[in-house]
Order: sequence, then structure tokens, then C-alpha cells
Amino acid sequence: MAPKFSVVLVDYEGAASRDEFRRAMQCFADQTCKDFEILVYHDGAKATSYEEDLAGVDGLPAVRFFISSERENDWGHSNRDRGIKAAVGEWIVMTNADNVFYPNAIEELKAAVERPYRPMFEVRTGNAFQKLLYKKRLLKFVEKERADILVFPIISKGCAGVSNGIRRFRGTENVHEVVLSGIPVREGNIDAMQFVMRRECWLSEGGWRDKHERSDGRQYEKFARKYGIQAITKVLGEHW
Repeated sequence: MAPKFSVVLVDYEGAASRDEFRRAMQCFADQTCKDFEILVYHDGAKATSYEEDLAGVDGLPAVRFFISSERENDWGHSNRDRGIKAAVGEWIVMTNADNVFYPNAIEELKAAVERPYRPMFEVRTGNAFQKLLYKKRLLKFVEKERADILVFPIISKGCAGVSNGIRRFRGTENVHEVVLSGIPVREGNIDAMQFVMRRECWLSEGGWRDKHERSDGRQYEKFARKYGIQAITKVLGEHW
């Protein structure tokens, strides 16, 4: 039977150390719910084998490894696209090789999938005119029959609040951090790992088509206007 989730993990050993990669994979080995597969994509040739990289990591579910012959250096987007098309899970989880998922992450995602869908935006207060006005503005969000997207908060390491929003200060991951809710789904307010969408929706959108550096936020913002969203309130991981 196909797993509920497919985790597409993009890797490049020149950017993520092998200790960071092992940490990421150990997080998946430690998941309380095992209803998922992992697809690992490395951008270009590797210096070490994945067997060496995973020495000491036990308890992983099914894992498939892919190593491209040449480095594409496009922030992992081409490999994300390949992962979407090769996955067999109903839902796609995106992540990088240095990110952390808490042990309850897949369990919480599965629980959200199984809950009755409740639109993220509901108009409950105000007079009749205000309700009508808000309803028109939010119509594209509220009138969905089901949730096709899950969004959850993460801790964004190495980030701090500044006058015009949130800024990342590389090298300060053990000093600065902020909670990034992902809501509203908007470029600059959500990371690739926070957005989980049905594979059928990804395929209907042509896969990961946008290859821009900030394509995660750009695509997610567009999809959020089109598909129903189930928001999760628990912090489920860390972006490093």
C-alpha cells in the first residue's frame, strides 16, 4: 500500500555537512508515525556514498536515493520537480538536507489530513455590510470543498525581527531564531518545508516549474489562492 506522505529531500554535500544530513535523516527515523517514504536527491556527483553518510542511522522507512551526473545548482528545484513526479505518497513534504522535523511531525500532518476540513478563513463578526465585504475579499479562500494544502509553523534558525520584517543572519543559527507561522501564505513569510500539498495538485500544476531562487514562496502564494488550506498550530520543525 502506498504511503500517505512522500518526503522529497534535496541534498548537496557542499552545502549541508554529512553531520547535518545524518541529523535530518535521524529525525525521520525517529518519527512516531511511519506512514511515509523518503526520496533523497543529490545535486551532482558525491564524494561519499549514502551508505557511508547514513552509518549509525537506524529505523528509517523506505528510502530511495538519486544522484545526478552533473550539478544543476538551481537551489534544488529541478530535484524537487523530479521528486514530485517519482513520489507515490498522496501528500508531498519538501525539505533540505539540514532541516529538522520533530518526532511528531508526520503524526500531526496525518492527523490534520484525517480531521474534517474547516476553512482557514471564516467571517464571524461585524455587521451585515462588513461581513459581505470580508466575504468578497476572502471568497477565493473560504469556498473550497476540501483541504489540499497543510501549513505548519517552524522555528527559523539564524533569523531575527528587523524594522521591515524578518532577516536571516547566516552563522547565527545558535543565537537567533523566530517562529515562522507560514500564515498568511506569502512570499517572504513561508519556507519550502512548511507547505505540504497533495501530489495530484502538484502534478496538475506541472510540478515544480518555477526555478527562481525564491520560487517556493512565489508558487505557494499562488497555490494558496487556488486550493483549500488546513492550518496546523503546532511547531513541527526547524529551518537551519
